[in-house]
Amino acid sequence: METLTIDVGQQARLRLESIGGDLRLVGQPGTRLRAQAPSKGDLRVVARGGETVITCASSCMLFLPLDADVAVEAVTGDVRAHALAGLLRAGRVDGDVSVRRCAALQAETIAGDLTVRRLERDLRVKQIGGDGRLEQIDGSV
Repeated sequence: METLTIDVGQQARLRLESIGGDLRLVGQPGTRLRAQAPSKGDLRVVARGGETVITCASSCMLFLPLDADVAVEAVTGDVRAHALAGLLRAGRVDGDVSVRRCAALQAETIAGDLTVRRLERDLRVKQIGGDGRLEQIDGSV
């Protein structure tokens, strides 16, 4: 298992350019980002232009500050997000998306199913290839 830990600040901006498997995002108190991937997952975490850019050739798990804004450009597997107080944006997800206890979600294309439980603000999704299940959305849909 490969693990990278860096301090990204409380109001961090994270951009995940490409994830070659499943992605798990977990919000936690503090200012540190901890990224985990299999040892040959080619995990890269780089600070660039005021944001932290992450790429991984395999599945990965990220523990990140609660208030971080996260932009996911492309994931070839599933995305699971839990306890994020910032905005979660997703470009293309080739699998399912499951979001629990998060603030807001904006997504372009989800090839699989979408499950959202307890979203504090708005949900905006352009296209879902599978089923959608929504519970306790406080904002607009």
